[in-house]
Amino acid sequence: MLQRWLGTVLRYCEQQYTRVKGVAGIAQVMAAIGVAQNISTDLLTTSIPKATVRKMHKFQIEATKFTIVGAANFVLTFIVFTAMLKLLGVNYLLSLVTAWAVGLILSYVLNFAWVFKLEQQIQFRARFLRFFLASAFSIALNMLVLSYIVEHADLDPVYVQMALIPLIVVFNFSTTKYWSLRPSS
Repeated sequence: MLQRWLGTVLRYCEQQYTRVKGVAGIAQVMAAIGVAQNISTDLLTTSIPKATVRKMHKFQIEATKFTIVGAANFVLTFIVFTAMLKLLGVNYLLSLVTAWAVGLILSYVLNFAWVFKLEQQIQFRARFLRFFLASAFSIALNMLVLSYIVEHADLDPVYVQMALIPLIVVFNFSTTKYWSLRPSS
């Protein structure tokens, strides 16, 4: 079955990338779809324009920094969420909103100043409003899904929230990079 799937993937690549010539082009295609993990980076970068390589490198750095900020944010918000829920006996949705508000401020400051490095001085006007709106949409969606799963599957909210984190991270990175903290044109 795996062999048939790989054959299908390779045929698809061959059809889609017939204009790709040479070993470097094939290696680039295979690496892009994750078929070959151990392809020499020299082989790949020789066929990719330098401007594209720089953009990819910048994106990787931003994604890594965003992940570090997200990890710090996760630790802080998870501590606030769990402490409010388990120690103080606060409702799980109210605990989530409070933890989110604390994380929102930390996340905005670190993303503005360190991850995307927009300007020398941090701004709390239009960009923060967009950041807040994206985050508010994210938390509302998070609350709906968390509430639905907790109420219908009778699972512990802590574990459900932990499982939702990767989806939230992808959504938040996309909205932060491409909308709320996008550099001014």
